Amino acid sequence: MRKLFIVSLFFISIIALSQTKGDVSTKNNTNVKKAVIEENQKESETKKAEAAKKKTIPVNELTEQEFEIKLKDLETDVNILKEKIFRSKARLSTLQETLISGKSIQSAKLIIKHVNKFSHFNVKSIIYYLDGEQLWAFVDIDGNLTKLKEKTLYDKVVVPGIHMLSVVVKLEISELGLFNYAKGYQFQIKANRSFHIQEGTVATISVELKEKGGYFNDITDKPDIVFRAGIAKELTIDNINKNKKK
Repeated sequence: MRKLFIVSLFFISIIALSQTKGDVSTKNNTNVKKAVIEENQKESETKKAEAAKKKTIPVNELTEQEFEIKLKDLETDVNILKEKIFRSKARLSTLQETLISGKSIQSAKLIIKHVNKFSHFNVKSIIYYLDGEQLWAFVDIDGNLTKLKEKTLYDKVVVPGIHMLSVVVKLEISELGLFNYAKGYQFQIKANRSFHIQEGTVATISVELKEKGGYFNDITDKPDIVFRAGIAKELTIDNINKNKKK
C-alpha cells in the first residue's frame, strides 16, 4: 500500500512539472511576441519622427550665392514692371497730345542687333523681349548659339516714343583660368533698357554680351549685357523700302 502511494505521488509530480513547463513555455512565447510587437512599434514611430523632421527641412536649401542670384532676378523683374508702367504712361501722354493737336502719328524705324563677345561662357539659351512681347528666342543644341557672334534680330518700322528691350540669357562656364573647377556650371542673367525713338528717325540698338572685371570678381558677376545706341538717322522712303524687301 505504501509503495502504491509512493508511485502515485511520483506520477502526480511528473504531471504537475509538465504543466508548469507548458505554462512557462506559453508565457515565454507570449513575452517574445509582445517584445517583437513593441520593437516594431518603436521602429514605426522612429520612421514617422524622421519623416516629420525631413518635412521641416527645405529640400532645396539655397546657398548664399543662389540666394543672391534669385534676388537679382527679382529686382530685374520689378524694374521691368516699373518700365512697363512708365512706358504706358508716356505713350498715353503722347497719344493725348497727338489727338489734341490734330497731328497724324508719324513713323520711325528700329534696328536691334545681337552681339556676342563672350570668350569664357557658352550661351545655352537667349530670349529677347520688345515692349513685353517675345521678339526672338533660341535654345542652343550643338554650340551654334555660342558661335553666333552677330545677328540683326529686328529691322522694322515702329511707332515713335518710348520702347523697352529686355534680354534673358542662360550661360554655361566653359573655362575661366584659375576657376576651371566651375566649368559646366550654368546660371542666368537678365537686363533691360528703355529708349526713346524720335519721329522720322532710324534707331539702332546693339545688345552686347561681354565680360567685365578681373580674376578676383565673382564668376557670376563677370558676364554683362550692354545696350549701345547708334547714331539716329533720318527715316527716308529708301529705308522703309529696304525693310519691306527683307
